[in-house]
Amino acid sequence: MKRLLFIVSLAVLMLPLFSSPLSAGWIENGTAIKIASRAQTDIDIISDGEGGAVMVWSDLRYDNGFDFNDIYAQRVDRRGNILWTSGGVPICTANYEQYNPNIVSDGAGGFIISWQDLRSGSYYNVYAQRIDLSGNILWTSNGVGVCTGSYNMYAPELLPVPGGGAFLAWKDFRTDASGDIYCQKIDNTGATVWTSAGVAVCATTGDQGEVKIADDGYNGFFAVWRDQGGGASDIYLQQMNSSGSPVYTANGVAICTATGEQATPQILSSDFTGGVFIAWLDVRSGTTDVYGTFFRGGSSYWGANGAPICSASGIQSYLVLQRYGGFEMVAAWRDDRGTDTDLYAQRCDYNGNMKWGTNGKAISTDIGVQYIQDIVESDEGSVILCWLDGRNVYHDTYVQKLDEDGDPIWDPDGVVLCDAFYYQSTAAMAQDGMGGAIVAWEDQRNYLTTSIDIYASRIDCAGYWGFPSPEISSIDDVPYDQGGSIALTWEACPLDVYPWQAITHYSIWRSLTGFQTAALLSRGVKETALEAITPDFEGSAYRFLKLGAATYGWEWLANMDTHRLESYSYTAHTLYDSTGSDDGWHHFFVASHTADPFVYWDSEPDSGYSVDNISPAMPMGLAGEQQYSPEGLRLAWDPNSEIDLAGYNIYRGISGDFEPGEGNLVASTPDTTTFDGDWTWEGGYYYKLAAVDIHGNKSPFSLLTPSQITGDDTPPAPLAYFMNQNFPNPFNPSTTISFGLREAGNVTLRIYDASGRLVRALIDRHFDAGSYNVLWDGRGCDGGAVASGVYFYNIEAGTFRETRKMVLLK
Repeated sequence: MKRLLFIVSLAVLMLPLFSSPLSAGWIENGTAIKIASRAQTDIDIISDGEGGAVMVWSDLRYDNGFDFNDIYAQRVDRRGNILWTSGGVPICTANYEQYNPNIVSDGAGGFIISWQDLRSGSYYNVYAQRIDLSGNILWTSNGVGVCTGSYNMYAPELLPVPGGGAFLAWKDFRTDASGDIYCQKIDNTGATVWTSAGVAVCATTGDQGEVKIADDGYNGFFAVWRDQGGGASDIYLQQMNSSGSPVYTANGVAICTATGEQATPQILSSDFTGGVFIAWLDVRSGTTDVYGTFFRGGSSYWGANGAPICSASGIQSYLVLQRYGGFEMVAAWRDDRGTDTDLYAQRCDYNGNMKWGTNGKAISTDIGVQYIQDIVESDEGSVILCWLDGRNVYHDTYVQKLDEDGDPIWDPDGVVLCDAFYYQSTAAMAQDGMGGAIVAWEDQRNYLTTSIDIYASRIDCAGYWGFPSPEISSIDDVPYDQGGSIALTWEACPLDVYPWQAITHYSIWRSLTGFQTAALLSRGVKETALEAITPDFEGSAYRFLKLGAATYGWEWLANMDTHRLESYSYTAHTLYDSTGSDDGWHHFFVASHTADPFVYWDSEPDSGYSVDNISPAMPMGLAGEQQYSPEGLRLAWDPNSEIDLAGYNIYRGISGDFEPGEGNLVASTPDTTTFDGDWTWEGGYYYKLAAVDIHGNKSPFSLLTPSQITGDDTPPAPLAYFMNQNFPNPFNPSTTISFGLREAGNVTLRIYDASGRLVRALIDRHFDAGSYNVLWDGRGCDGGAVASGVYFYNIEAGTFRETRKMVLLK
């Protein structure tokens, strides 16, 4: 028996869902797909390619004063969420009856559905419809007619065509009152490809029926059917090529014409190109046995009339087949060899070697009756079987997974998927792509108010119902902190409740940056197997997920014991906070663990970020003092003590209630002082100051009013004449020249170019003693802007003379 080593892949879980769920989740004993006052039957199911499934069924609705069966479909995701319209998408609601729906892939992400249709009021014809992954109808409303003659056609079988479209085969009464076999090919537009009325597979005398079809590996198909053309019921086969022509003798080749009746043929394509497995129920011995063969190139590999798969005493019935590993098959059936009805299975290769002993291996021999319903291939080397089980009086839905030896991987008695009151019947399965399956069935639990409803559930690769992983419900910033942490909340695993209590603990994981992941890999750090994360695990643990060319790293943060709660929460640290330049998103996932370290489940990853929610304190001690050299206002304040402080913003307005913003920002500085050269007493300016941290949080504002500004409007005279270096220098387009006069007198201030030519006379007038600032706007005496270069400015005041150099850069 093989041990389960890996339960749910993060690569699978990171696939997006393209539909929004209408309801949430698998529930014990099945999720209701359709509940109505009348019967829903004839269910078929197919994988949606994303871990979920699409189901179709015949739905008894009240139309035009009568009860008629219509065709409906519904999709569920891997978590059991209903994705399409509540109650199902109507595939066909034409007048009168529609039965026997089948569904296959259209090769383009959608599905083709076929059924038999009585809309004419007189004859059952064959119709089909195509839908996309979102449940949108792609062909004509109520479907296209595949074959619509004035005669009956029953039980159409459907097979996908490689590259798109579908083959259909059905029982046809156009020329024979007993019934023949006809077929057709349609493309993805709904158009018929072959002769409009269909092509005869077998049109000989006698009754032909129970047709089944399988891919032939050459863009055609094999058809097998029960044939009473010779009087007794035999098994015949035909191969139709891609053009709709028969490959073998007209009306098919005999697979089995042994004495007694042969019926209920099943067919299964093999990876052996052009080869198929065929099995049927056979009464040549006087009781019903299971026979089969492998057919290829016109020959039966198991000899004329096939070989026994099971010829044990009693009656074998309800036969199903599943391909195993490409060149083998597994057959399962109901078996009456014992005191009651049991379930048996056999594995055989194309040479007819029986791998699970003579007459097969017992799968379920509990009391009561067991009816095999369906079988699917699981992960490598295993299959999953589904059956109806009467051990508890009513028919319940059971499943089992078999390893390569036919031994049970799950509970030896089988896993009960639904034991709701009253009967379940007619179950069908689809792979979930993760080693498990989604099972749908007809259910009579509501028999007092409804007739037969559709329910479904999922069995995962470890034999647990539903989707046993936890589900992250939120990742939120922790409020009122300095950042660096988030609150991670998840819904408990469905098995973390009474009476299941299968979950022992949860582990929490955080994504790493690309740089961190690369650094770990370069140091040779190995991935930690999740089964090593036991409840008492301590230390460091990492997992590495490769998607395409990129490798993503995950770091173990902590474990949390289970307490049978509805939800759990954990405060996780982040590597960095969200800022204006980096959104700070972090990904997390939670794994649920069982007492068996090899059985665990990962949640889907989700993301969130942390934020510094605490603003700095309001700066204190804001003061302003007039300055004269240069002239303006010097602002200063006391420093803040926050460790995440980035600096200060100072704003200027003309009233105490002005709104600070980009338009009135004077300065952003890490210092505790700044200078406003545009300040004047006449301006009556107010100032507001805020401290800002590294995450952009601003403190409340300190306010400086005009009455709080210190200084004297009349500056004292300097003790000596002076002229300062212009500021800024170099400059563009203007600069300020400061000078001081010890005594009153006439002052001239002239600008010269590098050749000594006068560019402009800035000042030539009387000044009182004091300090002054003069602005040169970079223009000459003609008012035009001067060119870049070196310039000289010269001052003359009484006996004071001085010349300095400045540079204009453009």
